[in-house]
Amino acid sequence: MPLNLGEEDRRKLFDPERGAAPLLDMVSAYVFRMASTGMRLGLFELFREGSCTAAEAAARLDVDERGIGLLLHGLAAGGYLQRDGERYSIDPVAEKFLLSDPGAVEMMTFYDTLLVHQWADLETSVRSGTPPRDYFRWLSEHPDTLRQFQRMLSEGARQLGDKVVELAALPDTARRMLDLGGGHGIYAAAFCNRHPELHATLFDLPDALEAGREMLADAGLEGRVDFLGGDMLRDDFGSGYDAVLLASVVHCLGPEDNARLLGRVRDALNPGGVVIVSEQVVEGRPNDTILRQAFLQMFSLNLFHLMGGQLYSRETIAGWLTGSGFEPPVLNPVAESSFTLFAARRADG
Repeated sequence: MPLNLGEEDRRKLFDPERGAAPLLDMVSAYVFRMASTGMRLGLFELFREGSCTAAEAAARLDVDERGIGLLLHGLAAGGYLQRDGERYSIDPVAEKFLLSDPGAVEMMTFYDTLLVHQWADLETSVRSGTPPRDYFRWLSEHPDTLRQFQRMLSEGARQLGDKVVELAALPDTARRMLDLGGGHGIYAAAFCNRHPELHATLFDLPDALEAGREMLADAGLEGRVDFLGGDMLRDDFGSGYDAVLLASVVHCLGPEDNARLLGRVRDALNPGGVVIVSEQVVEGRPNDTILRQAFLQMFSLNLFHLMGGQLYSRETIAGWLTGSGFEPPVLNPVAESSFTLFAARRADG
């Protein structure tokens, strides 16, 4: 929750002679950490039933009364709670965000984990140009965070799936499709439902495929989807495909790896086959807010630090496609998102 600064506070903070505005970032970082701690403790759920005191919260959460009291004070100062004497209630804006939107809580706690456990050595990757650890191995060693990460990916794919299928305009003659990095199976299911004759192959890291196996079995599509586990940069993902989908894959890789992967994708396609790239691009979307623009830049640095990737421009991605043996791609913005869909046919002339 942004601190609700009064006019006098804003004047002092943003006075160019004093230069105190960075203090707001420092305090906001503390507030964010307090809020994510409250989420993990289940604190905000207490307020579904009304206000409570520190003693009541301590008893219901089985935590230290002095500690929870200080956390309640901090959250009230940070704008998440309202205080009336010794009783606390949740702020209406925070209530709508934290108690009505499970995806928001998932996102907040996941990014808190990244900041605490991954960004502690951000300067290492900035100095060296190389991630300090294998992010996906780290995820596999932290199964709770891995499940949270996969749920976030799945939710994002559900929101975009039908739009991506529509914009891809896959020809009805397509029979075999490869979904690279789509282990959750959301996109494969959407394409198979739209095209009854289509058979899909999911290629992803073995741990990432488990969610897709379960989801596709529940959807009755188990017989129309194959699963291949491996590393897309090193392992064979087959050939003879009419279409290849890369959804949120390009931003995970560095420039050289993207050019190399797209060349391999071109070779895996039948003549006239199409590659479909769905990517969040660094330009964002028209009329993005300052907050949204700042998030895109932060997210791009996060990708660089964790995986060696970043958000790329539309021009850069289109250039990789044509340079890898594809015709100039058709670009379509994905409605109500910062994603762009690139569709390019294999160049066989």
